[in-house]
Amino acid sequence: MRHLHALSLTPALPIADPNIDFDPPADGRYLRATFVPNTTDRLFIQSTGLHRYTGLFMVDVFDKPGTGETRARDVAGQVAEHFPCDDRITEEGVTLRIITRPNVGPAIIEDQAIHVPVTVEFWAFA
Repeated sequence: MRHLHALSLTPALPIADPNIDFDPPADGRYLRATFVPNTTDRLFIQSTGLHRYTGLFMVDVFDKPGTGETRARDVAGQVAEHFPCDDRITEEGVTLRIITRPNVGPAIIEDQAIHVPVTVEFWAFA
């Protein structure tokens, strides 16, 4: 999460972190972070050996409906660039490695918001 919070955007956008109270701003522009753990692979026969953890880090870029997709897509592109392939990020003593270029998905348009999802795939060995 700290790596996402280090992202410099102009204008700066608030970030909704998982399981933390958050009130979306009146202008409807913000980011939402979601951590999605996936599989755990046992790499060695030893039960105390390293395991590989894979997962997804999702960042949804929200904007006001009726404003088009360009502004949200531009921010999504900046988020994706902030997590380059092969980057290593250490959080709470665990190093994550970004394994592919982040994917910027299609815009999802709803009554209250438009959002563009950014998916970051990672590995961690622990």
